[in-house]
Amino acid sequence: MYPAPKVRHYKLVLDDTTPSLVITENTDEVHFGVSLRVQNIDDTAIVYVGNADTLTSSEFGIKLAPGAIASFDNLPKYPNIGVLSNTSDSEVTVMRISK
Repeated sequence: MYPAPKVRHYKLVLDDTTPSLVITENTDEVHFGVSLRVQNIDDTAIVYVGNADTLTSSEFGIKLAPGAIASFDNLPKYPNIGVLSNTSDSEVTVMRISK
């Protein structure tokens, strides 16, 4: 039998200038093949998802409207995914599923 997947769910409070890392090597046990769900739970803010090293409101991979969800599957062991908002103190939820 295969072990049950590990599910971790948490909320991040975002900044409008400095990206927050979705997964950090020091605190998260991540194995190859991780799946992520990032949901913008703010009523008005726009959330940008992309490479944490280069993420800005004009340089991003995915733009999430309020209530929208982005899904990432089969990510490498420590993906460098960051989130940033167009306003301070907006929130996203992150669900990580790893094997």
